[in-house]
Amino acid sequence: MKFTHPKSMLAGILVIMMSACDKKAEVLEKVSDVNVKAVAEDVYPLDGKEMATAILPPKRPLPKATLRIYDSGMGKQVKVIDTVCDEYLKETKLFDLTNVKEGQPLKTISNGELTINTDPDFNRTYLVKLPKGPTGWWTHWGYSPYTESEDPTVLYCYNEANSYNSISLAFSKPLKIFGFETAPNTLAKDYTFRVTYFVDPTYRSSTYFSLTQTTSSPSGARLIALKTSADLVFIEINYGGTKRDLSGVAIANIRYALQD
Repeated sequence: MKFTHPKSMLAGILVIMMSACDKKAEVLEKVSDVNVKAVAEDVYPLDGKEMATAILPPKRPLPKATLRIYDSGMGKQVKVIDTVCDEYLKETKLFDLTNVKEGQPLKTISNGELTINTDPDFNRTYLVKLPKGPTGWWTHWGYSPYTESEDPTVLYCYNEANSYNSISLAFSKPLKIFGFETAPNTLAKDYTFRVTYFVDPTYRSSTYFSLTQTTSSPSGARLIALKTSADLVFIEINYGGTKRDLSGVAIANIRYALQD
């Protein structure tokens, strides 16, 4: 089980960062306020149930990410990017998942330039590339500008520990930009998650920053990206609760830029 970080590491400044591409703040409507065709209280996309007759939620304004800067991040340049725009696409490279095998829990994925390790500190977390169609991630992913595409290749985040609903990602090379889209593996509920950026490839190390964002399924996946002068080497995506609260999460459209 992971231990809570010391309180001294939590001294920071809580600010609402403007997106690199948005010009004004937006108001969140709960997904439960949207007219969605009735489904069971907990219907998981990985169950492969048919959703062809369901009414998808319309595109809705979503909130900006909340950034927290910790002691180690003080003095570092940092910019939050939570909508897909030309600047973000031009400055980053899409992580190619073509050669990643489907259906297998993997501790590492690589595109030849960058390797992403999900188990850098015996975190017992894995990524599983899902197929298209009813046996994979079959719900609608999201809308522009919050996502790059509406039907991307999805990586399911798997954690062996029932008491900790998170996924760890360590990078083989320092990054200055890292972004991904994410959505919860349940329907018609808003979930708030936190991404923590660590100094070293271990959750015991000091923390640079953390970002908090809200997502939902279907149609509520969100981009969350960070550009910084700090070396991004390890992050943890935490949805909180246990597997009873939420049966996993998914990520897609991973993008990055190597540190200079």
